[in-house]
Amino acid sequence: MPRPAPKPEDSPRWWDAFNPLGSIRAQCALVLGALAAGLTLFYSDRAADALAARIEADAGPLFETLAGSIRERIDRSMYERFHELQVAAAMPTFRDPAVGEQARRAALNYLNDTEEEYAWIGFANPAGKVVVGTGGLREGLDVAGEGWFDIALQGGTYVGNLHEASDLADKIARTDGGIPRVFDVAVPVTDTNGKMLGVLCASLRWSWVEQLQEQVVPESARRRLFGVTIYSAKGDVLLDTGTDIWGKVPPPYPPVPVSPRGLQAYRGYLHEDDEGSSYLTGFALTRGFRNFRGLGLMVAVRQPDRRAFAEVGELRHDIRVIGFSATLFIIAGAWGFAGLVAQRFRAIESAAEYILDGDQLALIPQPKGRGDLARMCRSLGRMVQGLRGRPPQ
Repeated sequence: MPRPAPKPEDSPRWWDAFNPLGSIRAQCALVLGALAAGLTLFYSDRAADALAARIEADAGPLFETLAGSIRERIDRSMYERFHELQVAAAMPTFRDPAVGEQARRAALNYLNDTEEEYAWIGFANPAGKVVVGTGGLREGLDVAGEGWFDIALQGGTYVGNLHEASDLADKIARTDGGIPRVFDVAVPVTDTNGKMLGVLCASLRWSWVEQLQEQVVPESARRRLFGVTIYSAKGDVLLDTGTDIWGKVPPPYPPVPVSPRGLQAYRGYLHEDDEGSSYLTGFALTRGFRNFRGLGLMVAVRQPDRRAFAEVGELRHDIRVIGFSATLFIIAGAWGFAGLVAQRFRAIESAAEYILDGDQLALIPQPKGRGDLARMCRSLGRMVQGLRGRPPQ
C-alpha cells in the first residue's frame, strides 16, 4: 500500500533546524560553540593575567630603580656641595680673620664656578651682614633672623627646603619664565680657637635636578609615557614631567606602605588610582648621604597602566580572535557532523512511517558497524520483525 503524503502541519520548516529545542544540529553546534567560546574567554583572561604579573614583576623593580637612581644622585650631589662648603669653611682663607674680603671673594667665585649647582655663595659676619658674595650679589644684605644664618651661627649646619629666590632671577633663568628656585645650605665658620667668625652660605640651583632626571629618564622613556614627580617632605610637587607627557596634573603624594613598626618603606613600587587613572609607580625617599641628613624628598617614576600593560590587552585580543575564529570552525564542523546523524534519524523516521502505514516491504535501515546508532537500528529491526510475526534475523 502506498504511503500517504504527510500532512502540511507535519512538514518540517527550514528554520526548525536552528531551534535548539528540537534540532540535533542546533544542539551540537550550541553546546560545542559555547564550550569553545567559554574556554577562549577563560584562557585569554588567564594568559593576560599571567602576562600582567610578569610585566609588573619586571617593570615595578625597573621603576623603583629609576626612582632610586634619581634619589641617589640628588643625595650625593647635595652631599658633595655640602661637603665642599664645609671644606671651604675650614680653609685658612675664612678661618684667618686677617684675610681680606678680596681674597675671600676670589675663593668663593672659584668655588662657585667649579660646579653648576651653585647659584650663589656668600659669607656673613656674626652681625648678620653679608660681607662677601659671588658676583657681588647680596653684599651688604642683612640676613640676621634668617633661619639658615641663626642655626649656623649657633654652631649647627643648615639644609633648607626649596624656595623662590627672586633676587637671583638675573643669574638663574628658568625656561618657563618663573622665579628661580634654590636650596640654601649653611655652615659655621670659626677661627683656630673656636671663635665664631661668621656663616658661609650657598644657594643651590633646582634646575640641575631637572637636568638630572632627564639623564636618568631619557626621551625614549618619555615617549613610553614615563613621568617623574618629585615631592617635598610636606607633599608639595617640586618637579613633574608627567603633565607634559600625559597632560594631567600629578597624583598626590604616593600612599607609601608603612611597616608594622610605623616606618615608611624606603623604596619600592605600587599601584595608584587617581580620578579614574591608574599608574604603576616606583618610588624612593631621599635619606641623605654620610653626614648630610637629606631633604626628605620623594621621587616617583610613573607610567599609566594603560601603557604599562598595553601588551596585556593585545595578548587578550589576539587569543580571543584566534579562539573565536576556531569556535566558528567548530560550530560549522558540529553542524555538518550532526547533519549526517540527523539524516540517519530522518531515514529511520521515514521507514517507521512506511511501516506504520502498512508497507510490508519497508525495513528499518541497518547501518554497518558496532556504534550506538547501528545497535539501535538492529534492535528496532528485530522488534519490527517480531511484531510482523517473523522470526528475527
